[in-house]
Amino acid sequence: MRVTGERGSDGAAGQNGSSPQMRINSSNIWEVSYDGGGVWTSLGVPATGVGGQDGQNYVRLFGSSSGTVQNVHLVSGRDYVGGISGNGGASNCHNTGSVSGSNRYTGGICGSGSAGSCYNTGSISGAHYTSGICGISTAAVSTCYNAGFTFGNGNYIGGICGSSKSWSITACCNTANISGGDHYIGGISGNSTSSISACYSIGAVSGNGRLHRRYLRKD
Repeated sequence: MRVTGERGSDGAAGQNGSSPQMRINSSNIWEVSYDGGGVWTSLGVPATGVGGQDGQNYVRLFGSSSGTVQNVHLVSGRDYVGGISGNGGASNCHNTGSVSGSNRYTGGICGSGSAGSCYNTGSISGAHYTSGICGISTAAVSTCYNAGFTFGNGNYIGGICGSSKSWSITACCNTANISGGDHYIGGISGNSTSSISACYSIGAVSGNGRLHRRYLRKD
């Protein structure tokens, strides 16, 4: 091999790639395909809750998810349970599977985090901070929609966010029924101290306490 600089031959033309696809197999383990679903490779990551920090369960595949990512099966756990991400942001993703959490932060897309250009059509059930998109948002949520029935038997239940706190919600819609067992239940957000703009909800909202039927709490 010479160390003097000489021009090498041109490389061969590359081939068009395929976006990775994700699924959960019959053993409840995440798999990935790089060839459009022809061959699936196990990632060895269970979809059910596994022990996390401080005894809590973090159920997620990605810390932050982007691209064409989908989940079509059941995801269940205790805290931080999401169809795409348990605790982290997501963009250009969708969930059509059922998501179930037994305590806090359950969402069709993320248990806790942010979402952009995502949608959920799976049924969602949880306790506190339960939503079709984000159980609780930690950044802005935009251009998302929820069409999956959402039920939480605690506080802060919403079609888009269980609670959005000081983060904005923009250009989102909810068409599903939302049902809560206690306070702060809404078609868009159960609780919000920031702006909600260009959003609408047409699903029925029911609960025993204070309601955010669309944007504002009804005492």
